[in-house]
Order: sequence, then C-alpha cells, then structure tokens
Amino acid sequence: MSRVNSVAPLFESGVVWAPGDNTGFTSFAEELIEEAAAFPRGRNDDMLDTAVLAMMRYRKGNYVRIDTDEEDEYRERRVVAYY
Repeated sequence: MSRVNSVAPLFESGVVWAPGDNTGFTSFAEELIEEAAAFPRGRNDDMLDTAVLAMMRYRKGNYVRIDTDEEDEYRERRVVAYY
C-alpha cells in the first residue's frame, strides 16, 4: 500500500490523466481507475501494481518531475534532442 501512496503526488499535481473516448484506451483506463478506487479491498490489483511501479520508475529516473520536487544538484540532467 505504501507504493500507491508514493505516487499520489503525481495524481494530485495532474501529471497522470485518463485517455478520452476517442483514443481507444477508455476500457483499459476505466478498468484501472476502478481497480485503484477499490484498492486495497478490491479483488484484483495487478494492473494497479504495474501502473504504480511504472510511475515509480519514471520518478526515479527523473523522467517525470512535479513542482514540489527538490533539485538534485549531484545528478546530471538528461538533455534529449529528438530532431
């Protein structure tokens, strides 16, 4: 349960969003939202576990940052040029 709490700031800051009706992913998103709402008493939590671990990995790798994050002066920043 502590893993779910560790990514709560991502939801609070609006970094995580659910896809809209025109994307084709609505059934997946709805199922994940229902699983999260039922946690920890829900029947299944496999998709929630996977989503939370992915979000934790993105945070740890500095791929996702929010306003309340402190600057890490020792870590080298990634500079990505796509084109």
